[in-house]
Amino acid sequence: MYSYQCDNGETLRVNYPFNDSATVLYQGINYQMKIAVSGSGTRYVHDEFEWWTKGMGSSTEGTILRHMVDGSSGEIIARCTGI
Repeated sequence: MYSYQCDNGETLRVNYPFNDSATVLYQGINYQMKIAVSGSGTRYVHDEFEWWTKGMGSSTEGTILRHMVDGSSGEIIARCTGI
């Protein structure tokens, strides 16, 4: 389990049970996400949210975004840093 401190004051926790999925705990709710195409970093999507990470280890950064119905990235909810 990896933990991230976000700039909106939330703490986000992520588990990567398989290479193609992530379980993101955000605001007390677990979101099961599947890997998606990205230009850089690793991107996971769910119907409502999207989790996009870059980096490794303690220098990992991630962004949680709204996921749009058309498959595109929507508004940024928070930027997060691994703790």
